[in-house]
Parts: sequence; structure tokens; C-alpha cells
Amino acid sequence: MYDIITIGDVTTDILLDMDEKSNLCRVDKKTQELKLKFTGKIPVAGIHRVIGGGNASNHAIGASRLGLKTAIYTIGGRDDAGDAFRHKIKREGVSDKYVYHDTNNGTNLSTIINYNEERTVLSYHAKRTYQMPKFDKTKWIYFSSIHGNQEEFNEQLFDYVKNNSVKLAFNPGSRQLELGADALKKIFAVSEIVFVNRQEVEALVGKASNIKKLANNFFKLGMKMAVITEGKKGSYCYNGKNFYKIGIIKTKAVESTGCGDAYASGFLSAFISKKTVAESMRWGAVNAASVLSKIGSQAGLLTRQKMGSILEANDFFQARVS
Repeated sequence: MYDIITIGDVTTDILLDMDEKSNLCRVDKKTQELKLKFTGKIPVAGIHRVIGGGNASNHAIGASRLGLKTAIYTIGGRDDAGDAFRHKIKREGVSDKYVYHDTNNGTNLSTIINYNEERTVLSYHAKRTYQMPKFDKTKWIYFSSIHGNQEEFNEQLFDYVKNNSVKLAFNPGSRQLELGADALKKIFAVSEIVFVNRQEVEALVGKASNIKKLANNFFKLGMKMAVITEGKKGSYCYNGKNFYKIGIIKTKAVESTGCGDAYASGFLSAFISKKTVAESMRWGAVNAASVLSKIGSQAGLLTRQKMGSILEANDFFQARVS
């Protein structure tokens, strides 16, 4: 039996480190826009390539490193990047039993512009046709970003969760969020845990006067537990009874790609391992901080042993409950 099977698109990530001293690239803080010199030739300070990025892949690798028996259901391209992804996850201890290839389209590609410790993502996702496989038994499914037959697959997943002894964690991607709250209600209703950031929650349910009210408004969509991250301000969890808050582990910020996925894989791996909500938040925050300190979405994902040593060294770092 698997502990978790993740579902979602995979990508090849090309990360570009911009020269922060150059006047050819700058941030307009008022409009929150990254501005590049139009028609200009802009030098790049560094370049990095990550095979098999994407929420589902990041989560599967993160969970595997933390000791869970893991598989991924995804559709990649019939190309070198697709083959490299299959080899990579096998090295990471993730089953490739449900990895399929699209013979008509290549592997997805994201170009990630790193500037001032933040990232801007230019994303290409081919439209795929996902069909719910006949999974081997698994305790959990982690569902994230897919591009293609989203609404049709949502119905298939809803039926699968309703008719099988499996728990669902949901981390909606940008294209799923574009469908809106009404279109996602059935998936929320069968979700044990939903992972989102604050901006995503506000896009779904509108702003609120404080984070507790926002979490409560989001929780009303039907999930059993809402987990909301907010960058440097930390993260929150609401289960209809208790509201939890935890800060962040201070670290030298290098690049933020994959921090949300790292948090989710840390949190869910702990929760599946019978840890409390408060302890699961510690795992999530520590994993996210480690990824933030490295380049790319996977280099900083922690092993179970490393996670334990960091948690022990930071025993003061705890979630608060209200």
C-alpha cells in the first residue's frame, strides 16, 4: 500500500538569476510588475535547470525523502525531458507506475526569473487528458495543478474519493483556481486538507478584516482543514475548531520556487505519520525554509533524518493555538 499518490503536471524548470544591479531589470513596487528593457539584450547572472518540477513532482519527492511510500500520476512529454523525469523519480524512490507519455506534445516548460529573492514564472503547459487510473491501494491522494480536462477529471476524482477508503489533500494550481470557488466545491467537499496561500484564498472568497475570518470563510467551502501560507509572515491552519499559527525559520533566502510545495509535503508527511497539526506545521515550515535556502524547488527538500535534527535544534519553534 502507498502512503500517498500525487497527481499533477510535471515541468522542466529553467531558472534565470538576474543581475540586481542592472538597470535593464527592475521591480515597480507600486504596480507589482517586473520590468525588462523592451527589445533589449539582457544579461543573466546565472542559469539553472531542474528536471521534473511542478507541484505534484515536488511533493512526491519531498514525501519520499521524508520516508513515505510514494507514487505519482502524471502525463509527460515523449522526449528527453520526459525520460529524464522518469529516471529521476525512480532514483528518489518514487514509483513511476502511473507515469504516462503524451506522444503529441512535449514536456511542460517553466522559465523562472529570480530577482530580489522572489520569482516570476513564465509557464507553458500542454493540454493533457487525465483519466483516473485504477490505483493500487493508497492512504492519501495529493491533487495539484493539471492543464487540460480539469473539470472532467475533477468529477472522476470526486467519485473515486467518495467510493474508496482514501483521503484527499488538494493544492489547486493557477488554472484550477481560475475556475473559481463554485467549480471547485465538490473537490473541496471531499478534501481532508486544502493547501493555499493567502492571495489564492482572497481570490476565491474575497478579502476579510483579519486572517482568522479569512480562514473561516475559506473553510466554509467544505474542506476539513484549511492550511494557508503567507510568505515571511508564516502559516495558519483552521479545522473548524482551532486556529493555529506558526512563524518561519530564519534562513538566508536564495530563491523561493517550490517553497509552498515544500511546506505542503512537510506538513502532510508529518500528518500521515500521525503527528499533530501543530507538529505538522513545524515540519512544513522547516522544509520550506530549507528549500528557500537553495536554488530550485527540490535541492532543499529534507530527509527524515535531517528534518529530525533541525526540529530538535529549534525546539523553541512552535505553533500557537487559539
